[in-house]
Amino acid sequence: LAVADPFVDDFNEDGEVRYIEVKTTRCNINTDFYMSPREVLFSKKNQQNFFLYRVYNLDKKTNDGDFFIFNGDIEDSFKKIPTGFRLSKK
Repeated sequence: LAVADPFVDDFNEDGEVRYIEVKTTRCNINTDFYMSPREVLFSKKNQQNFFLYRVYNLDKKTNDGDFFIFNGDIEDSFKKIPTGFRLSKK
């Protein structure tokens, strides 16, 4: 299974790469958001260098919102809920 890089690559003060995934919703902090299985797996394989920037309460008119930063395996702090199926012809 090939895993694509998250949305943004950055570097910390030590020169190590940081993988940043940004997820945004217009509602409050408790609003569900979506991640692909590849993104979840990437966070697990790159726990020390994976960062989720979770933007919420986004006001599209002012482009303003709130955010927090999560570091590590996404499954340590978020519930996964299956939302779809991959189908192929029988």
